[in-house]
Amino acid sequence: MSDGLPTGELRLAPAWAPPARFWLAWPRGSGDDGVDDAARGDCVALADLLSLHAPVTLVADPEDVAACSLRTPPSIATLAAVRDILLPMAGQAPLFLIDRTLHRAAAFDPGGPLAAALLEAAASPILPAPHGLAAGMIDSDGEGSAVGAAADTVWSGVAAALERWAGIERIIRVDDGGTGRVAAEVRFLAPGTVAIAAGDANRAALAAAIDARGRRLRLVELPRPRKRPGSYTDVIIAGRLVVVPEFGDGRDGEALDRLAAALPGRIVEPFPATLLAPPGMGLGAVVAVMPA
Repeated sequence: MSDGLPTGELRLAPAWAPPARFWLAWPRGSGDDGVDDAARGDCVALADLLSLHAPVTLVADPEDVAACSLRTPPSIATLAAVRDILLPMAGQAPLFLIDRTLHRAAAFDPGGPLAAALLEAAASPILPAPHGLAAGMIDSDGEGSAVGAAADTVWSGVAAALERWAGIERIIRVDDGGTGRVAAEVRFLAPGTVAIAAGDANRAALAAAIDARGRRLRLVELPRPRKRPGSYTDVIIAGRLVVVPEFGDGRDGEALDRLAAALPGRIVEPFPATLLAPPGMGLGAVVAVMPA
């Protein structure tokens, strides 16, 4: 599966790699016209915010693409693609690899029509993903470490491939609570720094973990929303930008302040997530980021 790409030269892109494009999921209809209109208004507003940092493409179901195009300004592109209704956008996206200059060099294809559409738009060399590997189940620090959530049978088959082709020297295993998506609860904010939700069962294991560079992890503990099953840890990270989900909750400000304090020099922005985030997740679930 080399496609002529040298082993040891590529690594899994961390979330803060400079972005070339955002792909943002256009909300599906719920049957409530008022809620749907508000959700799509929030989606366009989020696209406007992201477009200050890189071009944005809204990804809509084929039957919704015309309505999506009518709601968006000319600066925002639209892509018709079939999405798995059971998975968040980020969980269906390709896993991008970067070279030593931090530029996009290749991508793991996890399979599925959405990944195929995004890979065609990205025009990157494609590597078949190790069997069972999907975007949501691993999060990398770009320096050889990753947090990952999956069954033992999956990791036994992918660990060697990740070391050879994606520069992953150490996988810190966490319990994903059966979600299959680690980044909703545990994720890297920077090398050596991990966000974790308050009360998460993985806290002790993460506090004791040593990363690939010999560091103990610094944990940034974020609250859980009171009013709905959401996740403040599931932020959008792209380059210097961090977009923190707001759930209309008394804990919104606390989550924003903790992330801003943990990430000096980053642009930390709040954005309403109530109508966009899938249950138990945040804004990171509805966005896929293509590195520069």
